[in-house]
Amino acid sequence: LLGVKHIITDSLQSKADIHTILGFPNDRIDVIPLAPAPVFGKAIDTNKLEAVRRKYSLPDTFVLYVGDVNWNKNVAGLVAALGYLSRKDVKLILVGNAHEDVHMTGQALGFVPEQDLAGIYRLAAVYVQPSFYEGFGLPVLEAMASGCPVAASAAGSLREIIGPSIPLNPSDPKSIACGISKVLTMSRKEKDNLIARQLMWVKQFSWKRSAEMTAKTYEQAVA
Repeated sequence: LLGVKHIITDSLQSKADIHTILGFPNDRIDVIPLAPAPVFGKAIDTNKLEAVRRKYSLPDTFVLYVGDVNWNKNVAGLVAALGYLSRKDVKLILVGNAHEDVHMTGQALGFVPEQDLAGIYRLAAVYVQPSFYEGFGLPVLEAMASGCPVAASAAGSLREIIGPSIPLNPSDPKSIACGISKVLTMSRKEKDNLIARQLMWVKQFSWKRSAEMTAKTYEQAVA
């Protein structure tokens, strides 16, 4: 890393990993968080939401996961957690790359355009991020910005961004199931309160702020 003046990363967890693994000085590693795209914060009328539901054949009540199917994502733990739910009408919807085993246990949609994904977040009963480790965890913020209740692991960088969402123990499928059930059994008032707190929390993550922080790092690097 000779000649490298600064490193930009998106979380304190990643900063710690860079320092530990590469030995790069902490004071020259700048944490600049990511942010959800504006589309996830825009209102969507009921007709468009129902059009998204029909387009993807979405069930009435579903748990949503967005992302790859890598070991650290713990999708297997999420699938196992569904077996502990008392409600058997709750389906699992996965957006992103998926392998055959997941196709057998949930409905995998593959790639979904952002505009449609924003609608899917709004239609979901709960968004779940069950990861053992994340370098950031952008879908958590996308779900929050979309007004979807979130239950997420408090591991890795996720502990920095989950805010008021329901915390999960990713190593215990029963904990994941408990988090899902907690959202599913909330009263309308409780759910609205959770969504409102999430919307307030996610406001601190914006691309304007990220751009300003990035410009400051570049200014320091070329000084």
